[in-house]
Amino acid sequence: MKKLLLILITAILFIGCKKTDEQTTSKSVIPASTFKYKINGMPVELNGTLAQNAQVGSVIRKQKSIRSSRTTTYEYNVMATKDYIYTTDGETPMNFVLAANSLSTGTYSLSNGKIAYVCFFNLETDVFLWATPSQNNENSTFTVAITKVENGYADGTFSGIMRKNPVSIQITEGEFKNVKVLQ
Repeated sequence: MKKLLLILITAILFIGCKKTDEQTTSKSVIPASTFKYKINGMPVELNGTLAQNAQVGSVIRKQKSIRSSRTTTYEYNVMATKDYIYTTDGETPMNFVLAANSLSTGTYSLSNGKIAYVCFFNLETDVFLWATPSQNNENSTFTVAITKVENGYADGTFSGIMRKNPVSIQITEGEFKNVKVLQ
């Protein structure tokens, strides 16, 4: 009888410990972050979360807007890069800044003023392209659709044409999933 009672207590403790371990593990799993697009048909992937000690990846960072001095406004800098600022192997780092006090689902574009600026740089070709709503004399177009913001991560799509005479690049099939949002 004592043996049966001991086995029963051990089994209950084992099941209870296992359940706690599974719950702890599932809460600490960080989803894989993807960030990809095509520039003039050439695929670019900058997957991973851009964090301490990471050399490649993406992140969305909330920052105070420097465009407004009267009121405190914020914007969200969506960036993907290799080697933090530039890359030596032809991958094109990019970032775009969404003019929003809070990140939410919806469409942001240069034409509706909800994108503060867009920037692409390719070290190999020495091409630096950028556009803002007010300084867009080359008629660049760029649109971002935030499709999901949940538990500190965001998903979305983007596309556009960036122009700076005589260079024009087309960004297509832009997509990001599970990109960390830093508030």
